[in-house]
Amino acid sequence: MVLLAAALAHAVYVLAIGLRQPLLDMHSFRQTQTAVSAYWVLHGGPWFAYETPVLGAPSAIP
Repeated sequence: MVLLAAALAHAVYVLAIGLRQPLLDMHSFRQTQTAVSAYWVLHGGPWFAYETPVLGAPSAIP
């Protein structure tokens, strides 16, 4: 129970630190790639070779 309480306290601490961070940082393109990939996977795209914009138009990444 002590380890569980310590792990929960650590998780809450890390969450509290992360809540103060801006949503878009210097690597905001990664959030954009994830959002585009998630959109296409949710709308019937392939699960393993989904489209991710790397350079220009979306290209397939296995």
